[in-house]
Amino acid sequence: MNQEQILACGDELYQAMVKRETLRPFTERFDDITIEDAYHISLRMVERRVAAGERIIGKKIGVTSKAVQNMLNVHQPDFGYLTDQMAFNQGEEMPISERLIQPKAEGEIAFILKKGERLTVTDPEGEQVSDMVAYNLHDHKEVISSGRSLDYAGHMFLSKGDMLYSNRSREMLEIVEDEVGRHDFTLTPCSRDTFRKLYHQADPEGGCQENLEGALAKYGITGDDIPIAFNIFMHVATDPETGEIKVLPPLSRAGQSITFVAHMDLLIGMTSCSAGESNNFAYKPIDYEILPEPA
Repeated sequence: MNQEQILACGDELYQAMVKRETLRPFTERFDDITIEDAYHISLRMVERRVAAGERIIGKKIGVTSKAVQNMLNVHQPDFGYLTDQMAFNQGEEMPISERLIQPKAEGEIAFILKKGERLTVTDPEGEQVSDMVAYNLHDHKEVISSGRSLDYAGHMFLSKGDMLYSNRSREMLEIVEDEVGRHDFTLTPCSRDTFRKLYHQADPEGGCQENLEGALAKYGITGDDIPIAFNIFMHVATDPETGEIKVLPPLSRAGQSITFVAHMDLLIGMTSCSAGESNNFAYKPIDYEILPEPA
């Protein structure tokens, strides 16, 4: 790309940000675009933001996960600048509707779900699993239990009308809506060891286990505190004769969801699963929404 094209693309990105409009990817418009061109375009956009009054406060490294790199076909981390308009303090309101077009969160997150509130988890693109764990907000030793929940339900595939119980046999989450009807509550979150033993990777990135540990660390949760997760949309089949386990592509289609209602104050940890078999070897986001208790 020549300098004129680089400046024009940077200006176009800036105007799209201001007007909150989407653009067709530059890679579809410029066959000869390089990584160096992309960085110069990014720098032009930063120049426009600074000229408009924003202040550079730091830098960010992204795409460090091997799984994400493979998904994007970008085999190195990327770098960018952070401005004061991108930073929000703990508890500060974020004007999402005024600044963002299609907001997304990181692949892992922890949050508080109060008794009576509803949690809806949606698969926006289809065939994507989300590992979910839950703790009593006021006593983290009380945790979601696969064994108790399956034992009390009397069947392996929990869906609408079923309850997720704690290790103390108390009601934690009730499934009140379910558009998919197939989830797993038997397999542990994938981890570095999973990728070593099952995917034969020599030096793997972390998986759901490490993602959940990172998201829950600020609440004092350690790796040994992570239970078997409720694997939303995960499709696990077991041969009735041999007991062989197979992980199959999820049955969830784009836009389908499951909704839970909390029966106690909860600390929830969630991550978009990064194990290939769980997601038909395509790594995608998971959406969630917290709704207040109905009046």
